[in-house]
Amino acid sequence: MKTKLFFLLILSAFTTSACFSQAQPQGEYHKYIVKKTDDERKKTKSKEWWGAGVIMFSKQDIPRTGTIKETEAMLSTSFKADDKFVGRVYLPKSVDQMDATPPEALSYRVYIDKASRPYLVGVAKDVMPDGTWSSWLLDFPDNFQTAMNSISEGTHTVRVEVWSSKEVETTTVYLDENDKAVAYSKDTDNKGKFWAAGEFTITK
Repeated sequence: MKTKLFFLLILSAFTTSACFSQAQPQGEYHKYIVKKTDDERKKTKSKEWWGAGVIMFSKQDIPRTGTIKETEAMLSTSFKADDKFVGRVYLPKSVDQMDATPPEALSYRVYIDKASRPYLVGVAKDVMPDGTWSSWLLDFPDNFQTAMNSISEGTHTVRVEVWSSKEVETTTVYLDENDKAVAYSKDTDNKGKFWAAGEFTITK
């Protein structure tokens, strides 16, 4: 009897753990906008941009599981410099499933007027979105203060991209004329992948 009870306790604990690790449910708009955006990218972008998500923007919190009608009514693509607004990231899969192995961190790349180099906003591992999430909110300008402060007077296009971040150590071996190793060097390379993007205009 004790053995049976012990087995049931283990099974109960496993079932509870599995429930908590299930991927976050996706709403109607979430599924719609991810598919629509990916279909458009496949017509104009190379494969590294396929299978990714999108970021949408609003002056109010966007519900995670909203309907198409409900969500589209609150979206906006233009803001003023003193506006408080949010972006919502929509991914096709949960954070832990986007890459072959879960990322160590995330980075947001903010491009102002199609600049060649972005402002980088890193997300440390201890404040990463939960691994089961496939959607979350971003606060503007709070999360991107440096980039927003850099904007001059006028109207500007702002593009925000989400990338996974995974540091990989690479070793380069140097050979002599007899193909014998004579030296080596180690470097760190970031093997991050593109996850999502969105654009808006802001007037200052």
